[in-house]
Amino acid sequence: MRRSPGAYILIIFLSCMLLPAYASADVVLSKSEFTSADAGKDGMLDLLETIKLAGVLFGKADANRDGKLEGNEIPAWIVEEQHKDGKRSLADFDGKGAVDEQEFLAYVVSQVRRMDHDADSRTSAEEYQLYHAVKAAAELAEKQFEETDKNKDGIVDLREAVDGARKVFSGLDANKNGTLSAGELGVKKNAADNSYDLNADGNVDAFEFSAHSARDFGLYDFNKDGAVHLHEYLRFVITAEEGNYESARTKEAIDEKR
Repeated sequence: MRRSPGAYILIIFLSCMLLPAYASADVVLSKSEFTSADAGKDGMLDLLETIKLAGVLFGKADANRDGKLEGNEIPAWIVEEQHKDGKRSLADFDGKGAVDEQEFLAYVVSQVRRMDHDADSRTSAEEYQLYHAVKAAAELAEKQFEETDKNKDGIVDLREAVDGARKVFSGLDANKNGTLSAGELGVKKNAADNSYDLNADGNVDAFEFSAHSARDFGLYDFNKDGAVHLHEYLRFVITAEEGNYESARTKEAIDEKR
């Protein structure tokens, strides 16, 4: 069905103005779905390609072809599990219990736009991967923070950080010999970037591991108040993940010039 310019304007308006207050789940695409949606074959999804992609996804989900998604038709990635009224879709903006096509398109457009890291109004496959990598890293970081914050005061002090490091060390020390090999630590043998191995003997003992964690504590503590808040830890983790992405892009650019 060909949409009028007014319909597209409504979709764009919803994606810009309404969704940020609701959106907390993300579009999940397979590699083939992303490639198929990339009509221009430039490795990017622009606005029109994203709208068309949303239409395709809606058509696949609308099993009974009634123009709305209800119950099991609603994709798992837009279902909010915990809600006072039970399960509901994050794209059900009017609260009627179903998601019509315009609501679905608006939701998908907003989510894909959030993944546009360099703000060029297009989303690349790499940006899509980065977004989900950052989200996964942030979720893991939040869990780690909560586990380390033993007194549940919302901050992690140095003592809690070191105690947490000791428990991590114990968990990594598979053979319980009191040291971590490169394999147990998850780095390449004799790696130059093995900053845990302070004496360069090829193994990391509990003291070295704790010392490294204490150093990291200082990196997390952005405001230098002697404690790490969740937002500081998340800032560090997300910045590191985005830094990996930028490093990869720089390397690709250099390789292309060779």
